Amino acid sequence: HHNIGAAKSANGNFEEARRELNNGLSIGIKIFGEKHPFISEIYFELGENSTNQDHFEQALHYYQQAIIALVADFENQNIYSNPPLKNISEEIRLLSIFAKKAATLEALYSQQTNNIKDLTFSLLTYDLAIQLVDKISRGYKAETSRLFLREHAHDIYCQAIDAAYDLYQLTNNEEFKHKAFLFAEKSKARVLQQALLDSKAKKFGGIPDSLLEQEYQLKNELALYDEKMFKEREQGSAGDNIKIRFWQDRIFSLKRNYESQMEKFENEYPEYYKLKYQASVVSPWLLQEQAAEDNSTIIEYFISHHSILTFVLTKNSFDLIASSKDSLFENRIKTMLSALKNSDYFGYASKASLLYQLLIAPIESQISTQKLIIIPDGLLGYLPFESLLTEDVSENQQDYRTLPYLIHKYQISYHCSASLLYEALTQRQEQQRRINFVGFAPVMFK
Repeated sequence: HHNIGAAKSANGNFEEARRELNNGLSIGIKIFGEKHPFISEIYFELGENSTNQDHFEQALHYYQQAIIALVADFENQNIYSNPPLKNISEEIRLLSIFAKKAATLEALYSQQTNNIKDLTFSLLTYDLAIQLVDKISRGYKAETSRLFLREHAHDIYCQAIDAAYDLYQLTNNEEFKHKAFLFAEKSKARVLQQALLDSKAKKFGGIPDSLLEQEYQLKNELALYDEKMFKEREQGSAGDNIKIRFWQDRIFSLKRNYESQMEKFENEYPEYYKLKYQASVVSPWLLQEQAAEDNSTIIEYFISHHSILTFVLTKNSFDLIASSKDSLFENRIKTMLSALKNSDYFGYASKASLLYQLLIAPIESQISTQKLIIIPDGLLGYLPFESLLTEDVSENQQDYRTLPYLIHKYQISYHCSASLLYEALTQRQEQQRRINFVGFAPVMFK
């Protein structure tokens, strides 16, 4: 019934699909009970069925039931409530439901109610989804979840930032601007920072190799038994209850060991624990302090599905500017890069001036220093901003030496995320404070 319902939904036969799904739900509850991933999946399908017909409130009630089926001690039927992130049977599945619930609340606001409460709770749900991404990334399921997160987490960040920006525009509340910056930073820093922190934690945490190996083995065993138990439970009444009970006991014991080890790390190796498990995102205020000390303007880009969002931080200001992104945006960047590589003067000159108008001109009034630190996003990471042209160029000119390059106006450097930039600047300043002598050996020049 579930599979037939899903197929009919895909074909647009929504009424027939709902009947099949409800039949599957009735049978499933008799077999599995109310709290089970399979029951959550059927509620989710029913929610999508309603969303596809623009029945947003009905869809939200189904998504709420899907959440309830996955969280052991959560029973609240109110769509404006969310569970704490604990006692979750399937974290990845719950992440998908949070994302869909948040998107449906946003659609309810924009297409039907125009009630800011719906948009605000959409943002809160996206925020919870991003917290769950962090939890999954740091937990023992991180390896098995990495592919899913790589494919889906960026979409969640995009939608969350769009919701935060919309609320900022509606309310002029600085909190929403800061929230958008936080999400943008998390999206950039998540994978890279976790890898760096893991390496740094091992190097500087002062922890024995034997304990690192023990941590690795515990995480692997937990992930293995968790997967075995999930597959057995999916078989419903055909599943082997003796195996399930054995694996439950084993998982309980391993989790106790894992928690004990985390407590040991926190108490006996606090540097390792802090570096690996308490990764933080820099606040705009701290970044402004660094910008003031470094006499620089920090420009961070985030490319969402429909917009180019630019955060501009100086010692005295923090601005968020959004401009529309059309379907040709990525193609223009690729064309310019190809033109540079192949010495295509006209291809380069036309796209370099156009990209300047898209990326720099809208924020130029906020730039107050000659030194720029650019934190790109997506394809912008391949773009040499120095080579953008601040004016349109005549087709008859064809002289690279006289072009109005952006580098004539600004000294430009790059970083991959504001949080890692802040850490690098802080470490550099600490090293500079420690140095009180410099010496030069004799050098012979010919």
